[in-house]
Amino acid sequence: MARDRVTKSIRRQPARPFGVAVLLLAILATAACGGRKVSAPPPTRTKQSAPPKRPAGAPTHPQKEPTANVPDRRSPHPPEVQGVRSISRTIPPTAQIAADGAGPLIRIGVLPAVRNVSISSDAKFYLIDKSSEQPRRNVVGTITVSLENKSGPHPEARKTFRVQIASLTRAVDAEALQRQLEDEGIQPVLMQFNPNAAAYRIRVGRYETRAEAEAAAAQLRRQRYPQAMVVQETVSEVPAGPDRRTALHAANKKVSEQSAAGFLFLPSDPERPIKVNGKPYRGAIETLANRNGKVTVVNELALEHYLKGVVPEELPPRSFPEMEGLKAQAIAARTYALKHRGQFKSEGYDLLASERSQVYGGAASEHPLSTQAIVETAGLAVYAQGELIDALYTSTCGGRTEDYENIFGGRRVSYLRGVTCAIDQSADGVQGEIRSLARRPSASNGEVTTLPPEMALMNIIGVLGEDALEASYLSKPATRQEVAEWVSRTAQILKRKPADANGTINASLERLGPFCAYLVDHLFSRQAAEVMLSEADTHYYLASLRDNSELPAATRRQLAFLIQKNILIPFSDNTLRPGQPLLRQRALAMLYRTIEAHSALPLESGKLLRAQGDLVQVMNGRDPVEARLAKGLYLYQRVGKELLATETLKVVGGEEVRFHRRNGMIDYLEVTLGANGVASDRFSRFSQWEKTFTIEEAAKKLRSVFKLGRLIDLQPTKFGSSNRVTELKVIGTQGEFLLTGMRIRSVLGLRDTLFSIAREQSEAGAVSKFIFTGRGWGHGVGLCQTGTYGMAVAGEKYEAILKKYYTGVEIRKAY
Repeated sequence: MARDRVTKSIRRQPARPFGVAVLLLAILATAACGGRKVSAPPPTRTKQSAPPKRPAGAPTHPQKEPTANVPDRRSPHPPEVQGVRSISRTIPPTAQIAADGAGPLIRIGVLPAVRNVSISSDAKFYLIDKSSEQPRRNVVGTITVSLENKSGPHPEARKTFRVQIASLTRAVDAEALQRQLEDEGIQPVLMQFNPNAAAYRIRVGRYETRAEAEAAAAQLRRQRYPQAMVVQETVSEVPAGPDRRTALHAANKKVSEQSAAGFLFLPSDPERPIKVNGKPYRGAIETLANRNGKVTVVNELALEHYLKGVVPEELPPRSFPEMEGLKAQAIAARTYALKHRGQFKSEGYDLLASERSQVYGGAASEHPLSTQAIVETAGLAVYAQGELIDALYTSTCGGRTEDYENIFGGRRVSYLRGVTCAIDQSADGVQGEIRSLARRPSASNGEVTTLPPEMALMNIIGVLGEDALEASYLSKPATRQEVAEWVSRTAQILKRKPADANGTINASLERLGPFCAYLVDHLFSRQAAEVMLSEADTHYYLASLRDNSELPAATRRQLAFLIQKNILIPFSDNTLRPGQPLLRQRALAMLYRTIEAHSALPLESGKLLRAQGDLVQVMNGRDPVEARLAKGLYLYQRVGKELLATETLKVVGGEEVRFHRRNGMIDYLEVTLGANGVASDRFSRFSQWEKTFTIEEAAKKLRSVFKLGRLIDLQPTKFGSSNRVTELKVIGTQGEFLLTGMRIRSVLGLRDTLFSIAREQSEAGAVSKFIFTGRGWGHGVGLCQTGTYGMAVAGEKYEAILKKYYTGVEIRKAY
């Protein structure tokens, strides 16, 4: 293959068989435990086919969303050894890591390349020099591990040639290109920061002569990298052999150890784990020197314990507390880990702790709900045609997933097909219905009228009595006694002690001016208007009213005060009509707005999870609230700023709600239909998005890939089964180019490829801006993480969820 001529192989040290390592672990464990026999489970040996390669480009994680926490699961490199991994290492003398029935051992690169690292524990722990036969050392406190020089041959400086692919100003773009090149089998790939140009250089290969490098660069330019060029570097190499010039140094006030092979750290108590830079990890911690002159930190532990730090990072239980969804995520994560063990074998570990593999947060990330999901699905994995599947998953699929080959290229994968992200329950997707049984005011002609929502609230909080249920009640003038009672009840809700308003009860409270003065005296304070408003302020708020001259002088300042507070609202013709009788609805509306101004409305808010009969479940903050609907429920649908009374409302879950509870029952409910439709991933805040680029911003991104000149337009030319853009034509003054699959998203920095493009034009008629409006976050292939939560909310079990997103699979024990 042409790619083979570009790739330069790196020699690896021979590996020690893993099966022997596990056997040695069991023997050493027996000795360590005072002769008690402990058997280690044999590693799983499953025949697997190498997963297809695919491009990279995963974004950073959303803020605690799978998403809102967790966009891409990729397979940057196929496993070098299928089934059982072999890595040369020292086996820790402890039975706690894999001999507890928690699955095979797995090695996680938690810090792939650091200058130094601190290792500590809340209890005594053990240090083992991997290069010697010395017994383990007891350690208390913190050990710092760093890379230091030691005696031995000096490095030899020599010249070499590489091919520079691009120079990028953003680290995230450089990292995406680095992963993409690695996915294509090009090795080695180096990302170097150039401080003079404030840019990241991506260089590949290593060639003895310029002619070899020029041939490789020409091949890369023909493939898809038009800017590939040859550069010369000076490198320092240490001759192979036991006396390398660097070694790890572990030190504190009482310890000073040096080792060429690295160190192993073991906990004395599994419930008081080893900490890496203050972050706790179950199992053993290993430090070793890597080829880049840095320290690599590896966490070795049983796979089931590893999952305890993965699942809550990938699908946070605090935000998505549905057990069946967490079980589906646990099985997908276990399947991915089993499939890709050995993926980074040459680096000394199986998987990374980042989104390049699966996000792993160690013991600090564990949560009781996700741990329960892992325990209850222990050992289960997903298979297709007898082999472990490549269990890709994506944060938010935007309502439908995509066929594998349309995003990553290559062959068709039978179990990674595009599907609709919704339960197969009904044609319209509706999963529940809420009914209102509240009594309605009846008009004289027999028609049923509706009660305005603010009047319904005034009724249920006790300001307005049952008389309000008569159709003509609110349209009639208020009486002096009614006003006094309403204000008194409102004062109780606001916990206000009424002012000593001498004689005001005898005033003409049926008129606007005296009513406003009474309201201010009792619900604010007698001096509130005088303190807050000057004469000039009073004039300012009243001067524009058409009936300004008709306002009573004695109450002008109180009227202005209530206008300033948005409690008194003029009529649509900009009048107050102070001479007209004060209608009940107007007086009550002002009292309602007073309660609102004091933030005293006793309403709760949240997201509707499910509705079944007269029982509803609402996510109120981080806690689900389950309550029954009262027979006198007031039900309203919010449309924009309007609240519309309704007797029935179709819901799917995920709708924003405000509600009032009395005696544990909901008697007032506002529902806003969800903007994300009926898709199971509607609970994600990334279900819909919009991003705008000026044409200059878009051109800057694209010039890192194409020599396009001035950008003219972007045109989608092919679409996948989910309507994702799978081919995007880039039109420039120097030619037309194509972006395909994942590269569309990684080059332009978009959340997903499920988007449409709108354009703004300059006065000259040329494109000046691109507005991308889309759905989803991630590559859109495989299991949709927020969709699993939505399906679980709708009552689906984990088996059905997994079989929804992975086509034609079976779920069975892997160990």
